[in-house]
Amino acid sequence: MERQRALELLRQETRHVLDLATPDALKSPVPSCAGWDLEEVVVHLGNVYNWIGTIVDLRLSGPPGTEQLTWRAEQMSAQEWMNDRAERVIAVLAAVPDD
Repeated sequence: MERQRALELLRQETRHVLDLATPDALKSPVPSCAGWDLEEVVVHLGNVYNWIGTIVDLRLSGPPGTEQLTWRAEQMSAQEWMNDRAERVIAVLAAVPDD
């Protein structure tokens, strides 16, 4: 898939999840993720975006330290975390050379 199209889809799917993640819905169970509520899914996606963005941005050859991968509720909401990390990974992936 062409990179720009993949980034557009990532933006679109991130927006879909965030549109669902209203404050009233965050504690709703997610049937396709047994045992998880919507807030856990949102935080998890933010963590994944952060992990990927960190590896690509820093050109790491292995996983980053866990201290770089932690959402802190006192700093931002789950939705803000996911959105912030999605924007970061999209920017990093848009800027990285094709090779």
